Amino acid sequence: MKAVIEKSKYPIVLRDYLSIGKRKARVKIEIHEDRVISFLDSEEDFFAEGKTVKEAKDNLINVMLDEKEFFERHEEELGKPLITKYQKLLELFG
Repeated sequence: MKAVIEKSKYPIVLRDYLSIGKRKARVKIEIHEDRVISFLDSEEDFFAEGKTVKEAKDNLINVMLDEKEFFERHEEELGKPLITKYQKLLELFG
């Protein structure tokens, strides 16, 4: 019997969750041939990549924490779109 190997079409898109303390945030995972990208489902401007799903998700948490720190330092200078992003980060990380 001849084995049939079907090539996957990239990107492969999955839905998953990030656990942030007691909170969970939905994420979209895109698996590409050479990398994995994770996006915060409600705010795709927050994204990160890695070699594995776990690494991409861990990197996404770090990216969001860095953004939160930046927004905290510049809170008085933020316009409405950035305030909305900052509020989302505060919901997730407190």
